[in-house]
Amino acid sequence: GDGLDLRVGKMAMLCGYEVLQNVNNMNYSRGMLFGLIQPFTQTGIRASYWFADQLGATIGFNNGLNNVATAGSTTYVDDDRSKMVELQVAAKPMKDLSISATFLYGHETNISAGTQNAGDGVYLFDLVVAYTMDKLTLALNFDKSSIQGVANSAPGTRGPLSGIAMYAKYAFTDTLSEALRIEYFSDGDGIILTNPNGSRVFSITATTEIKVAQQLILRAE
Repeated sequence: GDGLDLRVGKMAMLCGYEVLQNVNNMNYSRGMLFGLIQPFTQTGIRASYWFADQLGATIGFNNGLNNVATAGSTTYVDDDRSKMVELQVAAKPMKDLSISATFLYGHETNISAGTQNAGDGVYLFDLVVAYTMDKLTLALNFDKSSIQGVANSAPGTRGPLSGIAMYAKYAFTDTLSEALRIEYFSDGDGIILTNPNGSRVFSITATTEIKVAQQLILRAE
């Protein structure tokens, strides 16, 4: 078909402004939204279609989030039998402005705990807005997630996670640029940061990038 993109296999998740390939990010380190809220990869099938140059949509079905299977393991795999659906709407109202809204919903449980059929609900809403004007790039990423029946959440309630990240990068010359990331992360029930009273974290990251050669960059953060 014209514009139809079908993918099957292990893929990066649709959500987030930062990506797995670090060279394509503004900063050297990864942000809290990338590391604490957004899942990395999944295995399944995904279909994307651009109805016009300004509007596109994606739908996918997968085995759920790929997590580290055991403590100390470096293999990211799905560790339960539940499934997940992913939906995304993307728009380019202007040449240099892009907007995407992604929604994930599924069930994630822990096989080691013997509850693989319990079906704890998981959802994530992700919004990314990016705008480029000449030498300046601006971006915003907002996440809101919830996991049912985990950690310090009472039975039947959800563990809320949310956060916002703002990015800016300015190229002073063809070889020198400066990037700034400002983030706020909220772990309402302490399910990620293991604080029973919940946690709120604020961070600022500044990164200087020097392009030494076409395939070599240096970053100080």
